[in-house]
Amino acid sequence: MRLEKLASLHPEIRRKRTAGKGVVYHISAATMSLDDERNRAKGEAFTLNDSDRQLSLWVQLYRNMSPASRAQLMEQALRLVKDDLMSQGPNVSELAVQIMKLPEDERKRLCEKLNGKV
Repeated sequence: MRLEKLASLHPEIRRKRTAGKGVVYHISAATMSLDDERNRAKGEAFTLNDSDRQLSLWVQLYRNMSPASRAQLMEQALRLVKDDLMSQGPNVSELAVQIMKLPEDERKRLCEKLNGKV
């Protein structure tokens, strides 16, 4: 019953099973508090924790994607970043164009380097 109530507040955590009957719920529903979600739905509770949870959900979704879907998502994100950077001026836009021209493995290395993993 708790999961159904949470799903009424957050329909994205519930989906039909691909095989057979029934529904499945996203793993993030296990850590959700019904009272907190009700308050958030009313607009009373928005904290930094909520944005951390949202980021965590995005990371989980990304990890569960197929490699082809990940590549498509990264391409789209890079295009959007390029467009944003292009609106900031010619020097930044040229850098964005150069980044988009890099092969995928080099872009990954660049991202890891920027994130301090290398």
